[in-house]
Amino acid sequence: MAALMALTSVLIANRGEIARRVTRAARARGLRVVAVCSRADATAPFVREADTTVLLSGDTLAETYLNIDAIVAAARGAGVDAVHPGYGFLAENADFAAAVTAAGLTYLGPNAKTVALMGSKVAAKDAARAADVPVLPDAVVGADVREADLFAAGESVGYPMLVKASAGGGGRGMRPVAAAGELVAAVSAARSEALAAFGDGTVFLERYLASARHVEVQVIADRHGNVFALGDRECSVQRRHQKLIEEAPAVCIPAAARETIAAAAARLTSKIGYEGVGTCEFLVEGADAFFLEMNTRLQVEHTVTEEVTGLDLVDLQFAVATGARLNLTPDQLEPRGVAVQARLCAEDPAAGWVPSTGTVWRYRHPEAPWLRGEHGIVEGDAVTPAYDSMVAKVIASGPTREIALARLADALARAEVAGVATNRLALAAVLRHPVYVEGAAVDTSFLDRYPEVTAAPEPTTAEIAAAALGLLADETAADAIVPTLPTSWRWGVQPARELELVVAGEPLPVRLTPVADRLWSLDLPGMTSRAEPCQPADGLTSASAGRHPAEVEVLADRSEGRERTLLLRVGAEVAEWTVARRGPARDIDADEVVVRGGGRAIALGVAPRFRTGRHDTAAAGPVSSLPGTVVEVRVAEGETVAAGAVLAVVEAMKMQHPITAPYDAVVTSVLVTPGQAVEAHQLLLELTETEGAG
Repeated sequence: MAALMALTSVLIANRGEIARRVTRAARARGLRVVAVCSRADATAPFVREADTTVLLSGDTLAETYLNIDAIVAAARGAGVDAVHPGYGFLAENADFAAAVTAAGLTYLGPNAKTVALMGSKVAAKDAARAADVPVLPDAVVGADVREADLFAAGESVGYPMLVKASAGGGGRGMRPVAAAGELVAAVSAARSEALAAFGDGTVFLERYLASARHVEVQVIADRHGNVFALGDRECSVQRRHQKLIEEAPAVCIPAAARETIAAAAARLTSKIGYEGVGTCEFLVEGADAFFLEMNTRLQVEHTVTEEVTGLDLVDLQFAVATGARLNLTPDQLEPRGVAVQARLCAEDPAAGWVPSTGTVWRYRHPEAPWLRGEHGIVEGDAVTPAYDSMVAKVIASGPTREIALARLADALARAEVAGVATNRLALAAVLRHPVYVEGAAVDTSFLDRYPEVTAAPEPTTAEIAAAALGLLADETAADAIVPTLPTSWRWGVQPARELELVVAGEPLPVRLTPVADRLWSLDLPGMTSRAEPCQPADGLTSASAGRHPAEVEVLADRSEGRERTLLLRVGAEVAEWTVARRGPARDIDADEVVVRGGGRAIALGVAPRFRTGRHDTAAAGPVSSLPGTVVEVRVAEGETVAAGAVLAVVEAMKMQHPITAPYDAVVTSVLVTPGQAVEAHQLLLELTETEGAG
């Protein structure tokens, strides 16, 4: 019997929460951990948790986390004997796997030949056919394909379809096509994005199943020929073909389909001689299942499989790499209970899932035995456009699906995140949506069919009262002539006060008028021009929601550091609220507060105390909504464009954002070129509105 290979140290060729996850598993094995980082990540949590960190020179991804030579050199220089790729970046790069092995190091993943085979979606589908695994109709289109041949390929596949990049994943290089008239433009756009993202512009056409579920099977295989299917996961809730919520086991798929995909995944894994942890992804429609691709790495959603099996998949990666023989029992493969994961991303669902950047000044999550958090950031960290928008994963487990969903929704609702916009409350709304809870009608079109879950959350009356009184108390304490006087005395001598909160980018004037000691009348002037904002949101109920003015009584208050806790009576309802304030750098700067209570936390903007007298003027054309890189300019100076036409495309945080014409216009000037870095709110093109437009 061959002796097991001994590992003493590992370099993690990744960043963020997955680097922290691998570090924990390595620590459990007593291994020394070496991290690599860009200069922007030098203070990140994963860097602080490593034994040694190697700074990668340069600023771009190509110079840092995608730099094979630099990472292999770092591994050799640090004296490690293994490299873990994490996921994303180089995790499915065959050249990287080969370079690690050529350097005499152990690669914690399948060999380079297998990575290359399954890294091409075209080759992977051919391998699936050879293993008698069902696939969707498809057709590869070459770079020099004639238009007539392209349309013929489209007819052979059938509409609707997806144009997909052969290399890479994560929804990049993918375009839906509903009819033949859209095909040429979709192929061109997908090829361009695939080339920019993966260095490979190969695309193919694949039949699109509009009502299918996205289900995947976790597999693991050792070098002794043992292959195990570790159960399935539901990954149907997606935006831009990127997953947001995953659960194990998959919900509401027929038993026959479950058996089919498990057997197919094991068969394909064995056929290609796979070693290590991998995932086979399928589309399931009714009892039919079709293979999509195989990910030759750890998945973002591996956590839910771990929670229902009790297995540590990262530890099993180490075991396979050392040559261990896996002896998993049927009991270990049988799921126990349900686990659900939500991907917390810095993005604004109400604005079309546009990524958000900034410094995270508030970051708190509930803790419970049934909750697990994988966090890539801590308070004070900056979210930049350089990396993926996912900042954390929150996982809840339960004996039943209903309990697991409710626990995760509650944890997301109560979490406090401020400084950047996030999808936190939208995720909670999905988990509480009756269609999602019932489960049978969930498919990849869920967010398109139920767009109400992405609406910006509206604050309740009580939340507005807590925010306003918390701000008032802070300003009173700061401005008091005799600061040692008791807080209760100061509450009783306040004049009427007005302030302006900001909800979903819109101003919300608030007036507080004293009625008696610690008793206030809360009014929202100008509410006739705005929809009532104080109805319960996110499944909450509130006796205080209703018409204004509202009577608010401060029953108790205390402050500690940057937090103030208020016990308020709003109408007939009594509840405790915690208000945390960022605090403006200057009185002319915008501010933000987080209000926690009533089963959730919500961030509200605070307008500056003093105006600068400067007024923003309407730009002469469209601007970039956030920092990024221009990847495409589709118009030229002098060109006439219609409202809604795509003028340019900006990429940020692994997403492409079309810049459209706000009205019928003539392009007066093009101010950017492909490859150019742009800042948030930077003017990209100048337009002249055509006469009679609008």
